[in-house]
Amino acid sequence: MNRLPSKILRALACTAALLPLFALPAHADGKIEVKYVDPVNFTDAGWGPVEREHNLKTLSDYFQTWAARLPGGETLKLDVLDVKLAGTVHHRAIGDIRVINGRANWPTMKLRYTLLDGDRVLKSKTVELADMGYLFGALPATSADGSLPYEKRMLDDWFSHHIAPRPQP
Repeated sequence: MNRLPSKILRALACTAALLPLFALPAHADGKIEVKYVDPVNFTDAGWGPVEREHNLKTLSDYFQTWAARLPGGETLKLDVLDVKLAGTVHHRAIGDIRVINGRANWPTMKLRYTLLDGDRVLKSKTVELADMGYLFGALPATSADGSLPYEKRMLDDWFSHHIAPRPQP
């Protein structure tokens, strides 16, 4: 009768010793650092300071989703130098509206980036992104809230091809 409890105690001790291993994340995410350089002078980050602040917060939140696609130890530093949102703002007496009509009003963004692995620079460059065919193609699922879908797709295309061209699950 004394053997049974000791076997159970050993099994419990082994199980307890293994539990911390299952609590570890599958892999550590990378890190994203974003800085907006002179956002008041961006070409078009939104009409007025409230909309500009909302749009830049939306972009910041979206940039952070990329951290899971970077290996642990990697950091992507982004300096956003200019933003021009898709569409054109039309001022109306009852409120401003953004019109998306497929003319020369595609989204553009100028970024300066540095991709680091620890202290080692992997890539560093200034890029100007543009999506002239912004009305064509599927929009990312992350645009379900309707906020900046064309800009998010343009950024995702760039990130997938130039920063993290790793197979995605």
